[in-house]
Amino acid sequence: MQVPQLAGLNWPQIRALARTLAGQTPTVEVIAAATPLLDAPDPPHRMFATYLLGLTCAAHPASLELLRWRVAPDPSWEVQETLAQSFDIYCAAIGYEAALPIIDAWLADPQPNARRAVSEGLRNWTSKSRAYFARHPEEAIRRLASLRTDASDYVRHSAGNALRNIRHAHGALVDAETATWDLADARVQYTYRRVLKAR
Repeated sequence: MQVPQLAGLNWPQIRALARTLAGQTPTVEVIAAATPLLDAPDPPHRMFATYLLGLTCAAHPASLELLRWRVAPDPSWEVQETLAQSFDIYCAAIGYEAALPIIDAWLADPQPNARRAVSEGLRNWTSKSRAYFARHPEEAIRRLASLRTDASDYVRHSAGNALRNIRHAHGALVDAETATWDLADARVQYTYRRVLKAR
């Protein structure tokens, strides 16, 4: 697969290009082209590679491992946004219920960016496009609530925002969960403030 020039392209254009190429190219060639780009000096090429790998994860689980171990440590916030989107692509492709073991594994990952990829990537967790969590909002709430004491502000910020999204449709469930929280804990208080923050 020929790696295209990305100079001057914005993220929606890069994402569309990745989807087109992934749809026209054998998966093994997509992976072979994407993997070296994870070390590219510029974020756009690493974002492109990350998204390409996300598109291949359902067919080739080894791509998911590349995302977890090679992309999660990347220092670029743009690459981390792409990782979150790529994780959601994988979950959507195999079905959110089938993805629960992977979701839980990533939520327990020692790398904060992996945990955040789940909480951020699946927003809005209970939308119609995520039918399993739409039918079982308590499963989304429970998983996000588990991050309330996370060591990373970045992760707790994302989890709190995701719970706030869910609270719009399932206020009683979210409020019942947060009523059990120890708000004397500074980390929990931080997450709780995100849940309640007005838009």
